[in-house]
Amino acid sequence: MTREHTSLDSLTIVFHNANRNPSHMSSLLSSLSRLVDVLCIQEPWYGPLKHIPAPGGKRNVAMPGDRTNDNRYFGTQSNSHWRLFEPSKTDHDNPPRVVCYVNTRLPLTRAFSHPALRHRDAILLGLQLRSSDPPLFLLNVYNDPRGHSAVLTDLFSLLPRLPDQVRCVGGDFNLHSPDWDPSWGTSSPRTDLLTLSHLIGAWDLDLRSPVDVHTHFTHNPRLRGSVIDLVWSPRDHPRDSVQVRAADRGLSDHTLLYVTLPTDPISLLGPPAISDNNLEDFLTDLAQTLVGFFNSTPRPDSGPDVELYTQVLYDSISTTWESHAQPRDLCARSKPWWNNHCDTPSNTTLPKISQLQRLEARRSYFKAIRNAKRAFFEQRIHDVATNNARVWDLTAWYKPRRSDTADIVDSLGNPILTPEDLRDNAGPTFRSAEGPSFSSPLLPSGWRKW
Repeated sequence: MTREHTSLDSLTIVFHNANRNPSHMSSLLSSLSRLVDVLCIQEPWYGPLKHIPAPGGKRNVAMPGDRTNDNRYFGTQSNSHWRLFEPSKTDHDNPPRVVCYVNTRLPLTRAFSHPALRHRDAILLGLQLRSSDPPLFLLNVYNDPRGHSAVLTDLFSLLPRLPDQVRCVGGDFNLHSPDWDPSWGTSSPRTDLLTLSHLIGAWDLDLRSPVDVHTHFTHNPRLRGSVIDLVWSPRDHPRDSVQVRAADRGLSDHTLLYVTLPTDPISLLGPPAISDNNLEDFLTDLAQTLVGFFNSTPRPDSGPDVELYTQVLYDSISTTWESHAQPRDLCARSKPWWNNHCDTPSNTTLPKISQLQRLEARRSYFKAIRNAKRAFFEQRIHDVATNNARVWDLTAWYKPRRSDTADIVDSLGNPILTPEDLRDNAGPTFRSAEGPSFSSPLLPSGWRKW
């Protein structure tokens, strides 16, 4: 999926072992944000990310999304283009070994991890593309080579509590078999392969990974590669729906497995609307349509005629609207000041995210943002002050505003911004009983003033 696409008829999923490398994971999240819908990572990096304030009286147990003993945020990397999903069963010494990232541009009704599976080596991700459709489930697995395939045994025992249909199963299985790696020569323990076969057979899936195409390359060039990263999908999916891209593995010794999962067509555009550039043309055509309608259509005389009259009027207005309205390409972070110049892919003023670490690239990037904002708000001020001739509409832009760091307001809700205002408003509050007369029959008759 790229930003230029307006519809979606398949999901692009990537399975990859990141070797717990933070630089590699950061590069993946940046480079794949426009190309991939779901990113399934095995062996992600976990560690302290940043300093956070010390908790008052809270036990310092480090967990993903929690804090370490030296008050640092402990977790894995994220990115504004992705939603992170982590297994919930973990602790300080055993962080998750699988995570999933879902692209924020993907138009989902709901995305969640299945609550029945709480395991550090497996996560079952549910994606609901429409509210009327059932969720689509993806299983991301890391099989520890020293764990005797414990995750596969746990998954098989949980089958009664898991969904009846899983559309895709993939990950790093660390198993050898003639079915997918005939050139390796030896096989993994038969019990492990049988457990995997029963698990995949319960969902009626077929192996889609290319046979005898290496997915793991050791850092020692004298050792040969192997096939241990695997993907299964339904039988009706094309045999070539999985691509092994060894050249894109970067700092990892595992290849990237690109999976194309067919879905029903989904539009990535927002509802149609009339843009500012087409508003004048739309109003002109609408006026001509209404004039022609009222001049050519006779007035209704009965109830059925009124219904027919209103239906024809509605159809005429709808036809004019549809001829000018265009679907909006918006997202949750769309800004009204973002102009076409900033959105041009060939524009060198806005560098790639990977280049923003350079000082001059960052300066040019934020300079382009400032110029776009300035042009937008200057045009808004001109429209309000000149076209609308209502200068008082601008007063809301420069009136005294309530401070974000203070909650002091007067009785009318206006912010208290100066010491004089504080004195005038706080005085009556703390001296409300001063001045009025009172009678006190309980006081002794001989009391005196101090």
